[in-house]
Amino acid sequence: MKIFLILNESIGRRILTSLNYDFIKISGICVNKKSNDYNFFLNYSKKNCCKLFGHKNIKCKDFKIWLRKNSIDIVLNIFSYEIIPPDIINIPKIGFFNLHPGKLPEYSGLNPISWSILNGEKNHYVTLHWISKKIDAGPVVYSKFFKIYKNDTAIKVMQNSVDLGLCLLHKFIQQANKDSKRIPKIKQRINKRKYYTKKIPNNGFINWNLKANQIYDFIRAFDYKPYNSFWLEPKIKINDKIFQIIKVRISKTNCNLKYGNIKVISNKYIKISTLDKWIIILKMKYNKSYINPLEYFNKEDKIADINS
Repeated sequence: MKIFLILNESIGRRILTSLNYDFIKISGICVNKKSNDYNFFLNYSKKNCCKLFGHKNIKCKDFKIWLRKNSIDIVLNIFSYEIIPPDIINIPKIGFFNLHPGKLPEYSGLNPISWSILNGEKNHYVTLHWISKKIDAGPVVYSKFFKIYKNDTAIKVMQNSVDLGLCLLHKFIQQANKDSKRIPKIKQRINKRKYYTKKIPNNGFINWNLKANQIYDFIRAFDYKPYNSFWLEPKIKINDKIFQIIKVRISKTNCNLKYGNIKVISNKYIKISTLDKWIIILKMKYNKSYINPLEYFNKEDKIADINS
C-alpha cells in the first residue's frame, strides 16, 4: 500500500518514525521548507528513497502528474493547514484524508485547539475525515476525545491531540490494509458547522469585563510556549503602551474595584480586577522582553478597554 504524507512540523517526525508497517510504503512526503525540522525530512527522504515536496508544490501540475504516475493509494494530510486543490482529491486509489485537531463540524477551520480552550470546552476532539471540496466538511472516519483540565495550556492540548491522532492513524491504516471498502464514512451534521478563520479573538487584547475564569481561558488558549502561537501573545494597553500577559493565576478573593484596575500588593506583585475574582500576574512582557510589572505600574493605572 503506497502512502503519501502532507506533514506539519514536529508531529511529522513522530508520524514517520511510527509508521513502520511492512505492508506500507511511504512513497512521498510534503513539508514546509521553512520548517525547523526540514533537514530531518530531507534526510529521511534520501535514506528511504521517497519523493520530497514543498507545501507550495501540491498546487502545481507536476504534483498531480506524480500522484497519478506513482499509483498512490492513500494521501494523508496531518495537522497541516494547506488547502488541498479539488482536482487532486480523487486521484488516490483509496482516498484523500485529513487528520484535524478538533471536533467536526463544530470546530472547522483554523486553530481549533485555541478556540476549544477559549470556549471553555471540557473535552477536546481529534477527527480523521475524508477530504472533500469544502474545507473540513468530508465524511468522518474516526473521532475521539480526551479531557481538558483547567491548567492545560494550548501546547498541552496539542501534545495530547498528537498522541490521540497517532492512535487514530494506526487504526485507520490497519483498517485500510484489512479492507479499505469498510473504512467508515459518517456524514457530518452540517447544521452544526462553525468555521474559524485566521481572525484573532478581540485582536489579541484581553477583555477584563469578564469573569476571571473566562480571562484565564483566554490567556491559556494563546500559550504554545516554547513554540510560537498562531495568535501571538495576549495583550493589554496601559498608558498608550502595549504589554503582553504570559502567565496568570486566579485569586481566591473577590474584586472590590471596577474591572480593569491594577492593584499593587506590598511591592511584591500586581493583580487586575475582573467581574468577580482578581487575576494575579505571574509573567509579563514589554518590547519582547520579560519585565517586573512593579517597575512599570502603580495603583492609579487603568487598563484601556479594547473590545472588537
